[in-house]
Amino acid sequence: MNFKSQESHNHNSDERFSKQHGSTLFTIETKNMKYFPSNLVLQQNEPVTIILKNQDKIEHDLEVKIPTSNKDEKTSHNHGENENVIHLHAGPKKEQTVSFTPTESGLYEFVCTIPGHKESGMVGWISVS
Repeated sequence: MNFKSQESHNHNSDERFSKQHGSTLFTIETKNMKYFPSNLVLQQNEPVTIILKNQDKIEHDLEVKIPTSNKDEKTSHNHGENENVIHLHAGPKKEQTVSFTPTESGLYEFVCTIPGHKESGMVGWISVS
């Protein structure tokens, strides 16, 4: 698998990346059946907050299976899955937020689980080092 972090190398000036209260904050936008950015680079054992900001007029979600600790999901949408599944669901023009700490290095795929969306290109990668 060839992993390129073209948009994942964020700088503090990038509005999709910032530090807030000791947690790294990333904003992932959805637009035209794509995630922006579609690649994130996280640090093992460092807290992160991800905001899923839906720019489309249809619902989207983001789901990733990633070993975590201290997950604090700020969403009422819960699939009842195990603690290693991060799931955000945002209605049209809405956003959802989740905070967690990745505990294992690796490459993890995230997808939109709405039927047909993954197949239309709603796929991304989280690299934890």
